[in-house]
Amino acid sequence: MNLLHLRYFCVIAQHGNMTRAAQALHISQPALSKMLHQLEQELCHPLFYRVPGGLRLTPAGIRFYEKVSAGLELIQAGVDELYTDSAEQVQTLRVFSCINAAFLPPLYLAFQKAAPHIQLELRRGSWKEIPQAGTFDFFFAPSTFPLGPYQYTDLFEEEFVLAVPSQHPLAQFQSIDLAQAAPYPFITMGTTAPLSQYFKALCCVAQFTPKIIAECDTISTLQTFLESGQGISLVPFHSAKLDSSKLRLIRIHSPRCSRTIRLCWPIGLTFSPAERQFHSFCEEYFAPFRNSPAAEQPQTEKDV
Repeated sequence: MNLLHLRYFCVIAQHGNMTRAAQALHISQPALSKMLHQLEQELCHPLFYRVPGGLRLTPAGIRFYEKVSAGLELIQAGVDELYTDSAEQVQTLRVFSCINAAFLPPLYLAFQKAAPHIQLELRRGSWKEIPQAGTFDFFFAPSTFPLGPYQYTDLFEEEFVLAVPSQHPLAQFQSIDLAQAAPYPFITMGTTAPLSQYFKALCCVAQFTPKIIAECDTISTLQTFLESGQGISLVPFHSAKLDSSKLRLIRIHSPRCSRTIRLCWPIGLTFSPAERQFHSFCEEYFAPFRNSPAAEQPQTEKDV
């Protein structure tokens, strides 16, 4: 006798018919009949009367069913309680991002695979929309944003590169001064986007006013404009993650064009085990990003 046989017995009693019970259990009727016969032999009591159209519990079968069904209910209640306890142990971390970055979805998936007991709630918004302390656990932000009263860990330095169509006159160079791009039309993100503000500040340092012919609200739109040869754009290498098959990514050696990506949290926060695990995971995950990525692009003929 085993737990499975007892469950099968209860299903037969509930249906009062061997065929319907077998269908409900998704097993063959002969196999179910054999099991019932073995159970009756082991108990030394017949459990059912064979009647026209089905089966009916014997007095011994009724007493046995009452005890077994009550026992199975207790077992199921215990299983459900353990599942509930397990579900309650799943912790949720609320993560906000000030960056519309291509590296965030892979990070999210990698962490959920490494720590399935910790659920991430990832929300995107501008730095002006950073929730109040207590409504989030971490947020990602670049060093170009005013962070306010938050602690942070620098994850990696992200270089800005000049993205140009593959047939553009600047495509022959590996690196340039930003001022060399002054004669060409630019495509940027919206004027209120922090990236656009940072770009204009860099152009000011390079002593020219950029000719902006289009402003985009998404990176995919920006990519489309660039591929069509409409202009050039200064983009963050990791965050934009443009398809370089139709574009050239050129390094800027003057002025310095980079920002640091940070993982931030409220001052005074004492890390829980889940928070400590996420913090450590991010440090390890972004370690390969700390090498200069743009330097790994295919070499071009010239380096001005």
